[in-house]
Amino acid sequence: MEPKAFALTSLGLKTKLKHEVFEVGPAMVFDNLDQLEGKINRLIENHERAKKEKASIEKKLAEKEIEWHHLHGQIRRYERERIELRAKIDKIIGQLASMDISD
Repeated sequence: MEPKAFALTSLGLKTKLKHEVFEVGPAMVFDNLDQLEGKINRLIENHERAKKEKASIEKKLAEKEIEWHHLHGQIRRYERERIELRAKIDKIIGQLASMDISD
């Protein structure tokens, strides 16, 4: 006796499709296809949304990197100015220290 899930053919053993074994009607197959299509469409929509979000985040990152370089340049300039001011103040203090203020 042959199992329901298989049928002998001239080429050997043939696997039956699920709807053939369980006698699922065409309407049920189309419902499953509709569900699969819906899932695929949602997956595509999620993928497109993720791509747009990624592009937006990459744009923001590029803007922040530009801002960081600008601020880093400002910090270097402020450090140079601080060093120059420190040297001028030290020079003035040295000149005051060498003045004779005993009168």
